[in-house]
Amino acid sequence: MWLIVCRVDTGKAVWVTHVPRLGNSARVLLQILIALEEKDRESSVVDRAWRRVWTELGVPQPPSLTDACQELADAELVRAPGFQLAPAAVQVRPDRTVHLSVWADQATHWQEVLRQACDRPSPQTPQLLRRAVLTAMPYLLRLGAWRVAAWMAGELMARDESQETAADLLPWLQKAAEGAEGTADDLEVQCTLAMAEEQLVAELGVRRLRDVVRQADARGDREVATSARSRLALYLQNFGDLAEARNVIEHALRDAQSSENPLVSLHLHGRQLQIMHRMGQHVAVIAHAQRLLPQLSGLEDEDGWWDAYEMIVSIASSSAAASSHWTLALHFNGLEVAAKEQRHAPSVALAQARFNAYGPLLHLERLDEVDALLHECHSVFSADGDAAMLGRILAAQAQVAFKRDDAERAADLTRQALSHAYMAQNPFDAVLNHVNQMLYLRRLGMRDEAVGHGLAAAMLAEQTGREFYRDTAILCLAEDPVTVQALARRGQLLSATVAGLVQTSEWIRFVELVERFPIPPGGLDNRLAELCRIALASG
Repeated sequence: MWLIVCRVDTGKAVWVTHVPRLGNSARVLLQILIALEEKDRESSVVDRAWRRVWTELGVPQPPSLTDACQELADAELVRAPGFQLAPAAVQVRPDRTVHLSVWADQATHWQEVLRQACDRPSPQTPQLLRRAVLTAMPYLLRLGAWRVAAWMAGELMARDESQETAADLLPWLQKAAEGAEGTADDLEVQCTLAMAEEQLVAELGVRRLRDVVRQADARGDREVATSARSRLALYLQNFGDLAEARNVIEHALRDAQSSENPLVSLHLHGRQLQIMHRMGQHVAVIAHAQRLLPQLSGLEDEDGWWDAYEMIVSIASSSAAASSHWTLALHFNGLEVAAKEQRHAPSVALAQARFNAYGPLLHLERLDEVDALLHECHSVFSADGDAAMLGRILAAQAQVAFKRDDAERAADLTRQALSHAYMAQNPFDAVLNHVNQMLYLRRLGMRDEAVGHGLAAAMLAEQTGREFYRDTAILCLAEDPVTVQALARRGQLLSATVAGLVQTSEWIRFVELVERFPIPPGGLDNRLAELCRIALASG
């Protein structure tokens, strides 16, 4: 006899005895259906859970699932056809043995789906990863598998940095952090929670990671402290606080000296090179990278070797390009591409590495090679549906068009590229495109629009710590003092004016992107007016 909850006329939930007696098979099936989330009560999931439960009950040849389902339908506990519970079965007293088996089955299945999707990327990978993680979450939390839940969420966010995904994961990670509190896994779970928070409100993620570092230091847990500092340095770097990011990563490097795995230090050195690159220390980056590469020799069989090697040569290539050493930039890029080919990297990862050669080739006036490279990369990114990289392809094609004195085509391509940058909520791509668009539109005589893009670039670059691009935008603005002065008179309407000048598609939402970062004291309009004054003073 089973006890169920049903509603009576008073609207209160009361325990009553369900009259129909159920056979053993039907009772097991009912427990399986109750253990599953409503959206998971589909044929393939139920069949897999059915076989697993009976195996664990010591019955290798399970009874008929169809007969059990029919018995539940006859008892009006399941709607036929299918496995959806009827209103009469609001809640049955759970059988924990069956429930644990079902939860473990779901958690294990979706972990394996995630691993396979990561190992063998395809155009469907992003959607598959998202489904795997979000489907597994309720079962993992019921099992108390806080660390596994954090790991799966981290794998997803490492590949999908959208705010939508972060928002969907946030409540699950908050519950995981609450559940893990006081356990050995609590700080690792908090690190992953910080990833989601940082995507939504950057200050929250930074604040949580600072707290994790403090707690890990107090416990003497150097491994967690080093991992948290590495991620904190990345967030501070994205946040524009490069000096503190450098201090944090240097502290992590000191802690990592005691690590038995030399690749831990090499990964941290890679992060250090990223910060040095952002600080404009390009010659030092190249020299440091050349010292690090021999240390990687002989460690090829270690987990993480490829990541460390490719990170170092990629940053070295970027710094060589930034310091106009075009041939050296192509050399380092060739090392990265060769490494990816050697490890049989997915076509998308290989195309991303190859794409980075377009800048040096462009400056070396090898335009036909750039055309061929961009065409090849576009095919890969189109098949993958990668909006961010397609935007970068458009921006690169715009630069080629401008080199060929076709400013109109360059401006049109950059409008499209800006839409992709804003869709991806990528401020760095937006800055680059705004700077370039300012130059293209000025060539076309569209002075108001050019200044609008210059101010948008300067504002976003300042907020994200990209001083070189901020200064570049200001110097370009200084070349048109009349238009800058006219716009500066708008005062409290300046942000709306800039938005109106640059928002050439529904996706380009300047103020919305700016407000993801801390607004300077006095507000956005005052800071834009101040940037105008700085530009006028620089003329």
